[in-house]
Amino acid sequence: MDRRIIVRLGRGEEREPRPGKRTDPERAYPIEIGARQERRIATYLRTRGETGTIALVSDKHLEGEASRLAEAIATQGLKVTRFLLAPGETNKTLGVLQQLQNAFLAAGLDRSSLVVALGGGMVGDLAGFAAATYMRGLPWIYVPTTLLAIVDAAIGGKVAVNLPAAKNACGTFHHPEYVFGDVAHLATLPERQRRSGAVEVVKYAMIADAELFDRLEQEIEAFLALQPDSLLPIVARCCEIKAEIVMQDERERGLRRILNYGHTIGHAIETLTGYQNYLHGEAVALGMRVEGVLATELAGLSTKELERQECLLERLLPDLSLPDLSSEALIETLKCDKKSYRGSVMFALPTAIGRMWVGEGDFRIGVSPDAILAAYETVSRAR
Repeated sequence: MDRRIIVRLGRGEEREPRPGKRTDPERAYPIEIGARQERRIATYLRTRGETGTIALVSDKHLEGEASRLAEAIATQGLKVTRFLLAPGETNKTLGVLQQLQNAFLAAGLDRSSLVVALGGGMVGDLAGFAAATYMRGLPWIYVPTTLLAIVDAAIGGKVAVNLPAAKNACGTFHHPEYVFGDVAHLATLPERQRRSGAVEVVKYAMIADAELFDRLEQEIEAFLALQPDSLLPIVARCCEIKAEIVMQDERERGLRRILNYGHTIGHAIETLTGYQNYLHGEAVALGMRVEGVLATELAGLSTKELERQECLLERLLPDLSLPDLSSEALIETLKCDKKSYRGSVMFALPTAIGRMWVGEGDFRIGVSPDAILAAYETVSRAR
């Protein structure tokens, strides 16, 4: 059964966007969760009144899926041009972004054009960032094809590329006009990617929904097996959680910071290992373990609830372990994190399953280098 969620942002008239009318993405955009959405996407583009070239951006792993979507769009009498990226986080760079923008220019894209991103988080970041900056901004539609992208990257408007010393350090906010989350693509993913994506699902439960955490403890195997009675409701709930947070704090000045749980340490691990050894969700799982220890020491998370998190993550990723990193390199990388504040490394930490540290309304805690290294060592020894 398809699900539809509306993300409403900013001020002004609040109403659902209608096919045939250009949406102001600063007000509202829909997220549709379903399966086999190629025809639905093509119909939407036709009823939208599209007149310019549609730039369909995907990666080489999705060449077949991109061909099917391009064919569906073309059958509606629309002009579509395909752009294929090399897959992998190592390609999410300013250089590749420039190559994509140059390809847009060579293909004759102008301000009447629209970008469609078909793929995971890397494709969404590059295509969305290109859309945000090419000709000072084009509208775009996101068709996320991984679990992680559906529940996380597709919602909230963040688009970015990596710098050599920091993940997602160069970016902006540019909300998609529409998100079509197609769960049919999940069956084509390697099991490792499904398990990695499920870490973000556990994160949502930890930061905002104790009942969802209870459900995951009961159904995580069914969820990983893509059983519809488990998959669709859980994916929809994660999308609702993120949408609710983003609607209250679009620019991450307070509440939205709770989405960073596990990501401060996780991003440092990805950066220091050159995006080669860990998928994003795997790095976030390691980050949640380290930051969970910090939460027991600084935010009041009980050891029993930390153990519940550990058990659920262990069921997802039983053979995962922390890399042996230089203490100096870890701290220096954390200080380069975009969430750092006046030289302090900041964390969003849970006080209980489903609740986060609020502080003075800033939803973050500054942590000393010694405490960070001690927590990292605690988790390393436990493995």
